[in-house]
Amino acid sequence: MQIMEDHINEKNTNCAHCDASFTYRSNKKYCSANCRKRANEPTQNSFSSKKVRYANERTIERAKWLGIAYYQTPPRFRLCFIFELIEQAIALGDKHLMNILTNYKMLKAHPRTDPKFFPTKNHQDKNIAQIAQQFSLLVHDKPIKVYISEQLKREKASE
Repeated sequence: MQIMEDHINEKNTNCAHCDASFTYRSNKKYCSANCRKRANEPTQNSFSSKKVRYANERTIERAKWLGIAYYQTPPRFRLCFIFELIEQAIALGDKHLMNILTNYKMLKAHPRTDPKFFPTKNHQDKNIAQIAQQFSLLVHDKPIKVYISEQLKREKASE
């Protein structure tokens, strides 16, 4: 009878790492030794890797400069500017520029939540990736990433 009462009084808690449910014990935070190990490992991202952090900062800085150049271009020449920028990325095979123009985080960024991606403090302005996306949808009727990949395939096929 005592064993059955103890089983009924058992409480469950969630693992601090994987959120799996396990039987509660006051000195236990993790459901297994593996979860305990994984929780205490350092994460591998741009905050822990100097090389990746530097590359990300360089990408964001170049994107800002391209955005500033775009907004400093007179409005009547901006379509030519963005057209030439996209064509230059494709023709020269500039992977860094292609990464900027197709970067998912830059495409989804909002000026109020991600100001680091925007060249100006004007909340109506777009970053260079969003401008390229808008241009590609308007002119080519497809997203910038699709357009660039198609152009690259065409270029390889002609070689």
